[in-house]
Amino acid sequence: MLGEIQELWEENKLKIIAIVIFVLIGAFFVWTKCVPSKKDNFVYNNKSSVNMTLSQNSSLQSNKISGEIYVDVKGEVNRPGVYKTKAGDRLNYVIKQAGGLTKEADSNQINLAYQLTDQMLVYIPKKGEEVNIDSPVLVKNASQSYANSMNSESMNNTSTQTGDKVNLNTATKEELTQLNGIGDKKAEQIIAYRQEHGNFAAIEDLKNVSGIGDKTFEAISDRLTV
Repeated sequence: MLGEIQELWEENKLKIIAIVIFVLIGAFFVWTKCVPSKKDNFVYNNKSSVNMTLSQNSSLQSNKISGEIYVDVKGEVNRPGVYKTKAGDRLNYVIKQAGGLTKEADSNQINLAYQLTDQMLVYIPKKGEEVNIDSPVLVKNASQSYANSMNSESMNNTSTQTGDKVNLNTATKEELTQLNGIGDKKAEQIIAYRQEHGNFAAIEDLKNVSGIGDKTFEAISDRLTV
């Protein structure tokens, strides 16, 4: 029996070796296809990370589009707490969410029509309470805010209308060009006139500068000094 096997091996050893090599190559090929490489894992993990980030961004964008905000409601409401609502909703709406005002609430101190914004503190005081909390829904705070806004706007308008006086004898080119109708060329002419003839004795002397007539002078005379 052993002799027959040996004889068979001698006759077919090349074929047997070729078959074994072929099987090993095929097995290796199948193994490399079935087992993911580190590069494949890296690509897969990156794709998963990107998909997760896109999902999170989509969620944030959705909340932004929907205009959802959160306000903290304290004081004389039946259910104080943090409530989700929408930007632009009025105070009256979120008070209803909080179960309405208590019997002790002083509705005269709050502006029920106040527009809500994100992270706002809503404080509802008791009757007769002197509130020291800075809540924008309180009538006194809203009035003060409006007054400050009006004063600021008035000051800005006044500043825009009058502006600072420009001294013709000391003004730089940049300062002169701040005047209406005075560009770089005219500013240079004013400085050249000043250097040639000395200081301006009166603001009316500006009309002696070439290119500056009565119309231009009248437009800027209230901002000039010497």
